[in-house]
Parts: sequence; structure tokens; C-alpha cells
Amino acid sequence: MKKSSAWFMLIPGLMILFLFLAIPLLRVLFPSIFSGAYPFDAYVGFFQDEYYRNIFIRTVKIAVITTFVCMAGGIPTAYFISRCSKKWRGILLAASIFPMMTNSVIRSFAWINILGSNGIINKVLVGLGMVPKPLKLLYTDFSIIIGSVYLFLPLMIVTVAGVMENIDDDMMEAALSLGAARMEAFMKVIFPMSLPGIIVGGILVFTGTLTAYTTPQLLGGNSNMVLATLIYQRAMSVSDWTGASVIALIMILKRKMITVLSGASMRWQLNWIKEVRIMRKNKFLTIWAVLVFAFLAIPLFIITVTAFGGGSAITFPIESFSLKWFANVFALKSFRRSFITSLEVAFLATFISLLVGIPAAYALARSGMKGRGFLKSVFLSPTIVPGIVIGFIMYQCLILTLRIPVFAGLLAGHFMVTLPYVIRVVGSSMEQFDFSIEEAAWSLGCPKTAAFFKVVLPNITSGISSAFMLAFINSFNNIPVSMFLSGPGVSTFPSTLMNYIEYNYDPTVSAVSVLLMAATVIIMVIVDRTLGIAALAK
Repeated sequence: MKKSSAWFMLIPGLMILFLFLAIPLLRVLFPSIFSGAYPFDAYVGFFQDEYYRNIFIRTVKIAVITTFVCMAGGIPTAYFISRCSKKWRGILLAASIFPMMTNSVIRSFAWINILGSNGIINKVLVGLGMVPKPLKLLYTDFSIIIGSVYLFLPLMIVTVAGVMENIDDDMMEAALSLGAARMEAFMKVIFPMSLPGIIVGGILVFTGTLTAYTTPQLLGGNSNMVLATLIYQRAMSVSDWTGASVIALIMILKRKMITVLSGASMRWQLNWIKEVRIMRKNKFLTIWAVLVFAFLAIPLFIITVTAFGGGSAITFPIESFSLKWFANVFALKSFRRSFITSLEVAFLATFISLLVGIPAAYALARSGMKGRGFLKSVFLSPTIVPGIVIGFIMYQCLILTLRIPVFAGLLAGHFMVTLPYVIRVVGSSMEQFDFSIEEAAWSLGCPKTAAFFKVVLPNITSGISSAFMLAFINSFNNIPVSMFLSGPGVSTFPSTLMNYIEYNYDPTVSAVSVLLMAATVIIMVIVDRTLGIAALAK
């Protein structure tokens, strides 16, 4: 491919990223460096302020604890999955991924039902006489940690299982035959060989927890702020744009630093690929895996059951069976309007990302131009910027300054959410495609453009379909970007649902959750039939 043709395919995406991401970042964040008496004065003031410093420390503390808990639960579970038969590996992998694909509002709402003053845990403890009154479990650091573990444990499992299933089982068997105990053999053979994947998984969990917004907001409340909730509060409640910009840049720098470490550890991974055989069953490992999957499944089970309750409040177990809360979902005008908005935004953002991303992925895979790695990183750059920061900079730059329509701003923000999925998934399909077939079409007189549409695209249809569905569901479920870019009459469904939860506590949310989980199952089945269930972990 000629360089001119490659650049023709790359420039549209690069221009959009430059106009809607790079410029807003520089325009909003750069002035914060010189906002005080001397450069970085505002940043020094941030860390000197005890209130801000405590929030920073709380955020890091929660991220560290969450990461270690996810490692403790995820590593043995990943090992158990990697040693199962191919059939069971697929089932267990799907069971791990399903909570990860479920909307974060739903997952947090499930833990509100469990940890609240009238939640399941307190009802049991008070009913058994173990405590005289309900414990304060909700709106604490503890509840944020539990919710964050539930949010990111599947990510740890999927990441580590992908590494462990490629480790030759003969090494473990050799260690056992030489007299090593099973735990000793695991720690000296499997664990060191899996360490790069464990580090990557830990970094992903740590980074995700540092920048998470929905779970800390719903489970922590305003009294237990983290950096992501603080930036929203400073910008939208008190209009402290400089303070919000300072927090935003701190979050970006932390995430960038951690991403660099992640890249270094990923390059460290060993690339042997052998079929894993079933090893002897281990009762402790089986019990541990069962407990982890129970932890992932029970909250969703509880929320599903409560959706069919006939009472006016959420109760578990339900007192009577009813479908009235499902009817209430469709009766609420705000739900209907925001649901349509979410569908429109997710579809348009994903469609535009495909139009921009497919040619870009093709150019990156097909051309021999220098700097392909750098260009790919540019297209993936929205993943470096936390979603809450993308929403903040676009709100200030596009909505407040340029006065563009709210829907257009929302669409631009969701484009940043969806583009990386297209580049990754379609790019992966492009890398596996044998371009000699395309060259054969050229030699037979087929024009290059026609060959692209008649040869290349039909052979990567599964990758395109999977990219569309993954990008669509992540756009539909997005909250941080939508919270900033929503406006009067223009609000996404997850944002509306989140606002509803803050003022209402009834099974309507449970009914919504069941409907969204059913849609997630359908999408997972479609993706599994096209590209494979592992694509959901990308």
C-alpha cells in the first residue's frame, strides 16, 4: 500500500481525535498549570489541602486494597478455569465475563440491596440477634471496596486465565513427580510463569479503580468521595473549573504512568502456546472457585428475584409474585425517552467509529510505514484519558465554549468511548487475515478499492460484527462521559437510571436490571458465535 493511500485512511480519525480530544485537553488542562503565582501552584495547593489530600489517599487506598483482593480471588479462580476441559473453560469464562458486561449501575444497585440498613446482611444479623441494630455498611470505604472488587474481579480472572491456559502442564507434573507438594509446585512453577499476566491484570484493576465513578458515587455517597466523584462535584456543583482541571490532569498522569508499566510487563510475557491437559482435581481449588463464582452470581440473582416482587418496596425473598414493576419501566416517560437517546447515541457513535476505524485499522495492518506503533497508540489514546475527564473537558470546551448542541457533544464523547474497541477488534482481525488473497485479486485486474470491499471486508465480517456489538454495549452502558454531556431533554438511559436510584428505592430498578441483563446475554451469545467469547475480554 502506498503511503499516500495509508495516510488518506488515517487522517479522518487523526483529525477527529485532534479536534475533539487533544485540543480540549490542552485548552482546559494547560491553563491550570499557570493558574497560580507560579507554575504548578494549583497542584501544590491541591496536595497541601488536607481535604483534597485525604480524598487522594482514600482513592489510592481503595485501589490498592481492591487490587490485592481481586488478585487473591482471581488468581486461584483463573488457574481453576485454565485447568478445566475446553467445554467447561468456555462456560466458566462466560460466567466470569457476564458480570463485567452488565451495567455498572445494576451491579452497584445490587450491593445497595445487600449492604443497606434494610439490606439482606443487616436483616440476617438483626434477625439472628447477632447485632442490636443495623450496621453501617453502606456509604463507607468498605462498601466502595466491595463494589469495586465486584466490578473488577472478572477482569482479573479473564486476564490471568488467558495467560495460564497457555502454560505447559508438563512442567507442573514434572515438579510433582520430583516430590514437590502441589502448593509448592504451583508457587515455584505456575505462579512465576503467570506473573506477567498477573501484573497486567493487577494494573488494569488498579487503574480502573482509580478512575471509577459510578460505583463510588452510588456506594460511597458524598461523604466518601474519590477523585472521580470529586472532579464532578468541583465542576458541576461549585463551578470550580481550575480545581476540576487539576484533578483531571492528576488522574491522567497517574493512568499514563500505570499504562506505561502495563506495557512493559506485557512485553515481558512469554509466548509459548500448548494445549493444556486436565490435571488432577484439587478440592480446595474447586471450593475457592465456587465461592468466587457465588460472589459474582448472588448479587445478580438477588436483583433478578426482587424484580418479580409484588410489594411496594424491595424485599428478598419476595412476598408475592408480580410483573407490575416491568410494566412500570415502560410507563415511565423518562425511561422511554432516555432509552431511545442511548440507542441513538450508541448506534451513531459506533457507526461513525466503524467508518473511521476500519480504514485506519486496514492502513495500520497493511502499510509498511514507519511509526505504526505510535499511530496505533494515538488511535487508542482515549483509553488513557479517564471517562470522567473526557466528559469534563468536552463539556467545558464543546458545550460551554463552542455552544454546540448537547446531542452532538454527547455523540462526540461516545465516539471516544467506541473508537478503541473498533481499532482493537478489527485490527486483530486484520492481523490474522492473509493479504496474499487481496494481492491475488489485484493480479487478476480487480481495482484496489473493489478488492477491499469484495475480498477484505467479507473475510473480517465477524471481527466487524463483534467490534460493533462491543462498542455499542460499552457506549450504551457508559456513565462518566454521559454525566457531563447530558442536558435538558437529552439524557442517556444509565444516567437516568442512576438519578432514579438516588431518589427512589423500589423494584423498578430491579426490573430494568433484568431486562438489561437479558439483552447482555443475547449480545454475548452473538459475539460467541461470531468471534468467540474471549473477544468480550478485549
